[in-house]
Amino acid sequence: MLHLVPKVNGVAALLFHVEHSEQTSWHWRWRIVGDHPLPYLAWREGVSRSPRVIFHPEIAGCVVEAQWRATESDPWLDTTLRDTSRGTARFRVKSLDAPFTSPVGFSAVAVTQESMIACYGFGPMALAAGEEQTVTGIADGPFADNVLLQPGEYITVDARLEIVNLTPSADSFTDPSTPLARLSRMDGSHTRRLFAWRGHGVTPTPSLP
Repeated sequence: MLHLVPKVNGVAALLFHVEHSEQTSWHWRWRIVGDHPLPYLAWREGVSRSPRVIFHPEIAGCVVEAQWRATESDPWLDTTLRDTSRGTARFRVKSLDAPFTSPVGFSAVAVTQESMIACYGFGPMALAAGEEQTVTGIADGPFADNVLLQPGEYITVDARLEIVNLTPSADSFTDPSTPLARLSRMDGSHTRRLFAWRGHGVTPTPSLP
């Protein structure tokens, strides 16, 4: 099954192959629809081994459609239009060379596939040096970047902790708020990407559980 998520940043859309098998290729195509010059309405095609594809139409805020198939001999199938929500996942949190204590909740960011920025929040924690716990993390918001499709694709880079997702995220997709796949902006997505790329790993976040 392939999900199409057009609510990202107003200029891009995402395809999520939620049943993707590792290293298996699949075919995708997309096009702009509406009252536009014919060159903009042509199908654009590609092949991917990743469970995600990001595409950037030439017209901001336009309506798009996308299809997919497993092989070249298969018929094209329609995607399922979805919005993203604030999901959860199970994580292994391990302290490194020294004890780690956070009396309040904290958040951690990681760069996942396709250079996406995932941010999850965790509850208060106290770990001895080298100790690990398995806990549930909550996404910081309903951002497409937070959708984890495979175990081990979220790994923090921090001197104190190693945090790795053990499961895909759950409850990350919802029914769309509109029947049209129109490119639109998820409020806050640009700000959080700038914050993450400036090198923040684990940050105290008292508002999180």
